[in-house]
Amino acid sequence: MHHLPPRAKLTIAPRHLAIVILPVLVVAFSEALLSIFADTAVSFAPLSLIPDMQLTALVGRYRFLSVFFFYAATCLTIFAIFGAELLSRHTVKSILRVLLGLLALVAFSFLFSLVEPEWMGSFEAYELLGAALFEEGLRAGDSPLCDAGGCAGKGAFYTMRFLMGATNILSAFAVPAVVLGMIVALARPGDIDLTTAKGVLAEGRTLQAARAAVRRYLYLSGVLLSAGMMLGYAWMSWPSELLSDPSQSAQYQDLVESISLYRGVSYTVLILSFYMPVSLIQMVRIERFNDAAHREDMEEITAQAEALEIDQIQMLDALKAILSILAPILAAAVGSFVGIDALG
Repeated sequence: MHHLPPRAKLTIAPRHLAIVILPVLVVAFSEALLSIFADTAVSFAPLSLIPDMQLTALVGRYRFLSVFFFYAATCLTIFAIFGAELLSRHTVKSILRVLLGLLALVAFSFLFSLVEPEWMGSFEAYELLGAALFEEGLRAGDSPLCDAGGCAGKGAFYTMRFLMGATNILSAFAVPAVVLGMIVALARPGDIDLTTAKGVLAEGRTLQAARAAVRRYLYLSGVLLSAGMMLGYAWMSWPSELLSDPSQSAQYQDLVESISLYRGVSYTVLILSFYMPVSLIQMVRIERFNDAAHREDMEEITAQAEALEIDQIQMLDALKAILSILAPILAAAVGSFVGIDALG
């Protein structure tokens, strides 16, 4: 029985893993900017809620749970794809390097989601929008998590806050996974000699697989961060319908949309911070590959190299890349104009 030859294992260079510094800087700058200019002393005085708000709060709860379920499924899918590709294609040394980078990014993520230094203030959505409104507006509703007491009559609020904490944990692993997934597309099967026909073809196949990996993680990044935008919007816009004063409700919704837009812009810049360096490095490799494949003494493999279509950039692919990068902003803009009602 004939067997296919084993695929060459890939190794990521340490210098390429240094790209993770760029998304770290983007996140640190965006959160530092928010800590300087944001205000957590938001209040609606007097706070006037609709008389019978249990059904309205329940509608918001179901909307939130639907988006939370989608976001959690997206994160788990990313974990599976990233883990399968890493374990099946990379050397042990490369796997250890990537896992070290993953742990560093996860630790950095927890700095902002779970451990908030006093100088940074708070980035909790309900505090940026008015803690009293969330606590009072989401008071209605029982929760199995509060059967033993300890929720002070705010079962729905503490339950949803628990789910947002779970979201932060999922995000702390999913975002680093898509960042590193795209960066490890730069991994190579050792040194490749571009002066030989065999080396040129090996480089072509490596570049072909790398381009597919970059596109895959670009789309995953867009889906993940757009789903995160939808989840944040569902959580923040929940109490808007509980305010009995129409002017207060309109002001609150404007505040939600402005915060959503800021998050959408920061998420888009985050995607660019790791997509652009990887794309530029690949561009240099593609140019070097084309130069090697079209030398006069390589005429016998020119046709084979051109068949790989490494330098071909389809308009549709470019459009998909642009839409993936802009997905978080588009999600914020759509939420601003049509609200979250479409998810109900």
